[in-house]
Amino acid sequence: QRRSKDFFASRINQIQDAIINNNIDNIDSQRALQSMHSIYNAQYTSLDKFKAYNGYINPMISYVSGIFFLLQNDFNKANDLLKKSYAVSRESRILDDIELLNNRKQNKDVKKYTWIFIEDGQSPKKYEMRLDVPLFLPDSNTIYFNVALPKLDSGKTFNYKYYISLDSEDSIDSFELSNMESIVSNEFSIEIPYIITTSLISSTYKAYLQSVLNKNFGLIGGIGGMLFSTISSNADIRNSRILPLRFLAIRIENKKQVFKLFGDGNLLYSFMLDDKCDELCLNRDNIIYIRVVQNGIISALTHSIGDIK
Repeated sequence: QRRSKDFFASRINQIQDAIINNNIDNIDSQRALQSMHSIYNAQYTSLDKFKAYNGYINPMISYVSGIFFLLQNDFNKANDLLKKSYAVSRESRILDDIELLNNRKQNKDVKKYTWIFIEDGQSPKKYEMRLDVPLFLPDSNTIYFNVALPKLDSGKTFNYKYYISLDSEDSIDSFELSNMESIVSNEFSIEIPYIITTSLISSTYKAYLQSVLNKNFGLIGGIGGMLFSTISSNADIRNSRILPLRFLAIRIENKKQVFKLFGDGNLLYSFMLDDKCDELCLNRDNIIYIRVVQNGIISALTHSIGDIK
């Protein structure tokens, strides 16, 4: 978590410095920046609505770590992590865990609980977009060249609502701790002005080469230059779809029954709490970590913590 925070801060500072100090060869930087702003305003203004979590800290990581240390009775470390998660996410149900922590610290709460952590969906991915941009030549002619740029989709959600059903026919809804769209989109919004500027400069060289070839070698030279420009102009759309889109959590009080997890009304997972600990222990705290993937298939890790009482 700390290394991730430092990496994002360092990377963003490098990109901002590169934009401010953009002196690439003899290209008119002012003209390139003006074109960059025009493209950004036309294609990327939706990114402005995203605000990354403070310090690029994912509150889900702090929350899961805080719960783990709570169940290890490391109350001071758990308290710091849970407060950090709440400070970033402002999710009120984290305060319930902080209250539980304080009660356990004073031996006031001897009940056992199960926490279910859910990873849902696929994080945003990049795709390529091509634009035609004018190049004004010294002889007053204008040619259009192709610029390949990355764009970002909004990611994919597999289920909008998760909840645990109880034998009493009541249910407990999940709460969302973090959304990767905010983190990914915010980082992308800082990188994209630099990407647009460097793409414009590179494509301008290729377009000028195409103009020279067309002037000196006629139609064949122009076509050759155009093919070279098209083939060599590609956006960097490398993606990682390993990350989920959303992180969610549910806390339930342990009872001797079968609990069922639903996503948008469809049964995804069930588990039993009992004295025998065949699956999970009734008299221990438990953690269940679930990754929901496409078509409703899930992978789950379960763990009971503490002494049996």
